[in-house]
Amino acid sequence: MSDRPSHLITFLGTSKYDRVFYGWPDGPQVQTSLFPTALPRFLPEIRSATVFVTEESEAKYGQELDAQWPDGWRPEHVLIPKGSSADELWEIFDKVVNAVPPDCRVVFDITHAFRSIPLISVLAVAYLWSARDIQLQALVYGAYEARTGDPEVAPVFDLTPMVNLLEWLAAVERFRHHLDGEPLRRLLDQIQGQAYQSPSPQRPTQLKNAGNAVKRLTDALLLGRVREVLTEAPRLLHALANPQLRDEAGRWAKPLSLMLEPIQAVLREIARGPETDLDAHYNLARFYNDRRLYVLAITLLREWIISKACQAAGVQGRGLFDGGQREEIERVLGECYAARRDEKPRPTEPQWLASFAAEPAFDLWFKVPNVRNDVDHAGMRPNPTEAERLIANIRQLFSDPPAPEQELSMPEPEIVFYGIGVAEPTTPDAPLPPLPPIPRGSLVVIEGRAPIWRYALAWHRLHGSPAGAIGVYDPRLGAVIVASHCPQFREGQVLDVQPPAGTSQGG
Repeated sequence: MSDRPSHLITFLGTSKYDRVFYGWPDGPQVQTSLFPTALPRFLPEIRSATVFVTEESEAKYGQELDAQWPDGWRPEHVLIPKGSSADELWEIFDKVVNAVPPDCRVVFDITHAFRSIPLISVLAVAYLWSARDIQLQALVYGAYEARTGDPEVAPVFDLTPMVNLLEWLAAVERFRHHLDGEPLRRLLDQIQGQAYQSPSPQRPTQLKNAGNAVKRLTDALLLGRVREVLTEAPRLLHALANPQLRDEAGRWAKPLSLMLEPIQAVLREIARGPETDLDAHYNLARFYNDRRLYVLAITLLREWIISKACQAAGVQGRGLFDGGQREEIERVLGECYAARRDEKPRPTEPQWLASFAAEPAFDLWFKVPNVRNDVDHAGMRPNPTEAERLIANIRQLFSDPPAPEQELSMPEPEIVFYGIGVAEPTTPDAPLPPLPPIPRGSLVVIEGRAPIWRYALAWHRLHGSPAGAIGVYDPRLGAVIVASHCPQFREGQVLDVQPPAGTSQGG
C-alpha cells in the first residue's frame, strides 16, 4: 500500500439521483442518493476531495452533498462551466488537473459526471500520470442503471484497468515509433511481480522473459547493432507467438494480448534475414530513416556500402565482419573518394573494384562520407550543415524527396464514424460493434450515447488500425480530436461535423 495521501475528484450534475445501495466489489454496501458520499466510506484513506459543480448543480445538491458527507471533514466545491464550447472544455480540464495536490494518489469518480466530463477525466488522468507523476488509485463508476436484487444494489465498477490501457498504449507507441522498449519491459516485469504476490497457483512465467527480450532487441536497435538486431528480432517474434505467453497475457496482461499484432508488425519489418544478409542490413538502415533516427540511418548506410564492397571483393559469410578486411576495403574506397574530390585519376584498382563500380552502392559512397562526418562529429567543424538541410540530405540518400507540388497537395483525410451507443444499460464486458472500413490515414470519430468505458474500449480497439486520427463526437460541439498522427488534425481541435443518420448504435 502506498503511503501517499488519497484525494478524490468527483462531479455533480443536475439529474434526479435516487437513493440506492451501492456495492463495492467484494466489499461493503452504502445507501445514498449521491454516490460521491459513499467513497470515503468505501476508501477510508481518502482524506480530501474536490467536487466540481455548475451553478445549477451546486444550487440543487451542494448542501445535500455536505449533509451526507462523513463526519470530520468536508469536500471543496469548485465551480465549472457547462462545457458548451471548446474553451469551456479546456477550462474544465485545467481546473481538474490543478485541483490535484502534488505527490498524492487520486481517485476519480465519474458517476454523476455530465456531457463530456468522463472523457475529460480520462484525459486528465493521462496528463497527471505522464506530466506530474500522480498515481491513479482508482477510476470508479457507480452503475445505478445496473442495479439488481431486492433490495436493489447498484454495482460499483472499477474502471482503472481501462485507464491503464493508456499506459500500455504509450509503451507500445514508444516501442513502435521510437524503438524504446523500456516502458513495455517495465510493465511486464511489474505485472509478473504483482502476480507472484497473489494467492493464485497459476502464476505467469513468460511475461518477464518477453519484457527482457524486448529490452535486448531495443537496446541493440538504439545502438545500431545490426547483427544483434537481426538475431534478437526473430527470437522475440518466436517468443510472442508462444501459446503459453498468449495465455498468460490474456489472464494477467490483457492489453498486451490486444497489442501483439502492432508489436509483431514492427518485428516483421526488421527480421528480414540473418546477420550476413546485406539486404537485411540496408532494410534496417531504411527502417531507421523512416523513423527519423537519422544518426543510426547514416551510420549503418555507410557500413552497408563497405560490406557490399567486401562482398564484391569475394568476402562472404562472417568474413564480412573481419576488421582487417574491412579496413583494407575502406582504404580503397577512401582513395576513390579522394580522387574524385580532387579531380585526380583513381589509384591502381584491385580487380573487384571494376564490378563494384557498376553498383548503386558505389555511387552512394561519394555522397555519404561528408554527410556522415557532419553527423558523427556533432557539427564540430567549420560551416556545419544546418540540421534541417542535413536531414533532407540523409533522406535523399534513401529516396528522392517529393516534389513541392506533392507536398502541398496533400489529400483531405476521410472521416469515418464509429457508433458505439447503447439503448439499454450495459456493463464493461459487453462487446463493441465491429469496426467500420477504415481507409489509411482517415479520421475515425467515436460517437453514440454510451458509458465512458465503451469509449475507452473503442479508443483502444482503434490502436493499430489504419486511422490517422481519432475523435469523439459531442452533439453540442462536433468532433473533438483526442489523438492524431495526421498533419491535418491536432489534438484538441474541434470539427463541425455530424454523424450520418443511423450510425450510432444507441440514443
